[in-house]
Amino acid sequence: MQLALCSETNLAEIEKVLQSLGELTVYISIPPKPPRGPEPSDYQLLCSIIDGKKVDLVVVPIDGARGLNSCNHIRGLHKDLLIIWITEQEEFIKASERMSIEGFLVKPVTDEELINCVEHCKNIIQQRSTIIKQNTQSF
Repeated sequence: MQLALCSETNLAEIEKVLQSLGELTVYISIPPKPPRGPEPSDYQLLCSIIDGKKVDLVVVPIDGARGLNSCNHIRGLHKDLLIIWITEQEEFIKASERMSIEGFLVKPVTDEELINCVEHCKNIIQQRSTIIKQNTQSF
């Protein structure tokens, strides 16, 4: 599984847990900013890296409206990309459901919660892969 971590700050604890899974073949840390003007935004940089690396999952540990905007923008550019959003505000759960975010975690997040959420995303990736194989074999 290939993963990108979209973060504003150094999140050593999250990085440590993600790296401990040992199955991540890509690891990217991009500080997100809302798109502004004609300059390439960090979103566009993230998405170009995702395009070049075939990233399966993005973890967005950003609170509040900035986290919501980050997830929304990433989802808009890559509809099939799995997203785990980690925030301090539980009240954003309905918004995450409307955007079909695969994982919504409220801080403080335990290692086990994060690992379970990543495992859930891995299962989704495996299910998609199985469906693609079945569809290609039927032709």
